[in-house]
Amino acid sequence: MQDLLDVAFIDGPTDPARVTRIDIGHDDLILAVPRGGSLAQRTSIRLDDPALRELSFVDYRADSALHAQIDAACAAAGLARRTICEAQNMQYLTELVQHGLGVSILPPMSLRAVTPQVRAVQITPPLRRDLSAVLAAGHPPTGAAQALTGWQGCDQNQ
Repeated sequence: MQDLLDVAFIDGPTDPARVTRIDIGHDDLILAVPRGGSLAQRTSIRLDDPALRELSFVDYRADSALHAQIDAACAAAGLARRTICEAQNMQYLTELVQHGLGVSILPPMSLRAVTPQVRAVQITPPLRRDLSAVLAAGHPPTGAAQALTGWQGCDQNQ
């Protein structure tokens, strides 16, 4: 299977024996709330804010690196989220928030399609999600993958 990889974009851990990781950036996760919800007028919130304990959360699928990162950050802040459902993709999560089912911690780009109905509240301190490209280790990528990632032929694992 490794031989079939040209390039993939990830936000989780990797196995350096199998892939070369190229860090490409990061984004700061936000708390997505329904426009008319109790937190819609806030500009920022801490994960230890007592108001979050009263809310229902809708979360990204449990087997994802994003879910694990959010779980760890919430646990460190002492927030035991009351998760009422999980979704398989970001669009479903934003739609659940839009319809008032709960709030969610998401990458900011996931709100583009529902911006009028969902408000982004900044999390402080920022909850950063690192983004990377991965290439098959030991196999030079195609020209398109090289151009896309800026691959220079050296080990770029950090």
